[in-house]
Amino acid sequence: MKLHLAPITCLLSLVLPMAATGQEPKSDPAFYQSALINSHSRLIVQAKALFGIEASFSNLGEIGYPTDESDDGDLLEYYFNDGYINLLDDSSTLTSDFQFEMDNAQVNLSGLVESFTLSRYRSTATDEIFNESPDSKLGWEIAYQYEWGSRKSKLRWGIVTGVALNDMDFNTTQTINGEMYIQTAQITFTNPSISYVSGETYYGSADGPMISLQDNLVMDLSQESLVYQDVWQGDPVLIASDVTSRVNMDGILANLRIGPTVNYAMNDRLHLQGGIGVSYTYFSYNVSVWESLNNTLLNSSYTEYDDQTQGQWLPGYYIESALYYSINERTSLFSSLQIQGLDNPGTGSVEDVQYDVDLNGTYSISVGLNMAF
Repeated sequence: MKLHLAPITCLLSLVLPMAATGQEPKSDPAFYQSALINSHSRLIVQAKALFGIEASFSNLGEIGYPTDESDDGDLLEYYFNDGYINLLDDSSTLTSDFQFEMDNAQVNLSGLVESFTLSRYRSTATDEIFNESPDSKLGWEIAYQYEWGSRKSKLRWGIVTGVALNDMDFNTTQTINGEMYIQTAQITFTNPSISYVSGETYYGSADGPMISLQDNLVMDLSQESLVYQDVWQGDPVLIASDVTSRVNMDGILANLRIGPTVNYAMNDRLHLQGGIGVSYTYFSYNVSVWESLNNTLLNSSYTEYDDQTQGQWLPGYYIESALYYSINERTSLFSSLQIQGLDNPGTGSVEDVQYDVDLNGTYSISVGLNMAF
């Protein structure tokens, strides 16, 4: 993260002590010393690394059947993993709009397709919960601090207000093995006219054969069954689903804070400072979910994708301690530890994946520059 030094240089040039009328401040060092000792304002610029955020993801591996769609009652589309059938309108019992893979067809002695089967699959999730912590990324904070009393005092009280920005990124990829279910539809041609070609996919058209959905379609989509594989001279074996689940959550935490401070001078160079106050954080995040059902029964992976963007304000508090090292009367370097308590944003879901973010107990480690003016 880059600090733009031009605005800071400009600010410092504006707040240099100015000479009183009739005085020559350049030849009077005591004038500068007096102004610095009695200055009460500070500009604080710091880099912050945020830690302690956790997220959990559950219900991974849940993939439903391909979704049937209806277009204003004029078109009903039945989707499968290896084809589709479209009813041209609600009252029609015939359709010419369909697709099937030849490898799922049955042929007669003349090599013409008599019927074909369409299949679609879904998988179930496991009850496993996956916990992730984000990659820590460097953020920043700009703050203004006002102190009462002389800067030569051993103990000084003040108040600070600041705005901070940090981003975060969660990523998890899991392989889930759950149960796999199947639904099928069997379609028969009354007058076969399509030649079987191995490995080809056939697309129905208005010039091709018609399918009678009333008489030639066996499809009860309220029924499903677990998928088994036949084993020679043995009992059928249940086939588990193989789902690759990838979840990404990226977000931004914009924090506003204000609270009192107390500064204790250990010696001329080292100072300890503590503070406590209230904060208000805007948490904006996006969750993306990719899930692919991979199985030898499917000719290709069946993938679902969805994402969701959310944003909300979270009240909270903070406690901070810092160690300062004075370079000169005007400038100090410091390092600080800040512990935050925030309301949690709660749970949510994308597709069937559940997520929960825990922000309570986050903390940050900072290094920065403190400039009196």
